[in-house]
Amino acid sequence: MSFGDLAIIATRWLHVMATVTWVGGNIIFYIVLKPDSDDPKAKLLSASSGKSFGEVVELSKWVLIITGALLALDNLSTRIAIPYFAILSLKIGLSFLMFMLGFKFSKKRSAKSDGKRFMALPLSKFRGYGTIGFLNRLSKYMNTRNMIFALGPIVIFLGIALRAV
Repeated sequence: MSFGDLAIIATRWLHVMATVTWVGGNIIFYIVLKPDSDDPKAKLLSASSGKSFGEVVELSKWVLIITGALLALDNLSTRIAIPYFAILSLKIGLSFLMFMLGFKFSKKRSAKSDGKRFMALPLSKFRGYGTIGFLNRLSKYMNTRNMIFALGPIVIFLGIALRAV
């Protein structure tokens, strides 16, 4: 096994660990540590753990970006195929969307801003058009937190699909 092989294995391991931290940490934080409670002790625990968690998420985000770029460059040098490129592009796009949603949610933590519909404005003009109408109805339930929950497993699945292509 060469040094290059070991470097790719280490990079892939870092990428997986950052993914687990990002997606799993979001689930744990928003289900366990951020209960919708009026208890002052729960809010104090949530605020103190939120700051620490924010630092971990920021670190994992940068690890994901750097290791993801390295892995994509390595794989694109050997796998130039349309299915691989399409899945990779979708994964990158959804990951970027998750990062932006996380940034938005961290900046606007109030329940009022989190309750805003994610796609209400872009889809409001297309209410009765088949798939767009379905997405408009679905968007009623998709606030920022729910979008992060939904996109995390999808991005993980796309990563697994990349290994199979």
